[in-house]
Amino acid sequence: MYKGRLTRNLISIGCFLVSLVVLLIANFVPKAIANYTDIMTGTLSFTAIATALLFACFSLIPALTNSKLMNALQDLGTDVKLMDRLLVATVIFFIISLFSLANLFFKATDTGLFAHTMCALWLSTFVSGTSEIFQILDLMFLAVKDLSTRD
Repeated sequence: MYKGRLTRNLISIGCFLVSLVVLLIANFVPKAIANYTDIMTGTLSFTAIATALLFACFSLIPALTNSKLMNALQDLGTDVKLMDRLLVATVIFFIISLFSLANLFFKATDTGLFAHTMCALWLSTFVSGTSEIFQILDLMFLAVKDLSTRD
């Protein structure tokens, strides 16, 4: 299961690592972000809502065992993959919330190494979470496409 999870999430891991390296090399610091505090609070709000919605989806999808969409996902063999992706995305967005909260403790004019590292981790995790959401949407579109070919 863990080996499959690692290979299944290779795109998100790659997005995280590439963006982290680019942001660390580019010296991305809070001072480089206009309206730093507003962006951090907005990100904190957005990721808190995203975490709640993803967790709700993770909780509700198994209850829909008789739905056409769930049957299509099972026929494609993607029902477990979808649940795994939802769980991973939930964890990623929760981590983004934590990074956003931690980044609020830095001044908007901060250029230190720790602030630089935290900002790079924050944005890299956001990129990774966004790629994970796109992969979830791809799975859902695949299932809907399969549903439309059945009718």
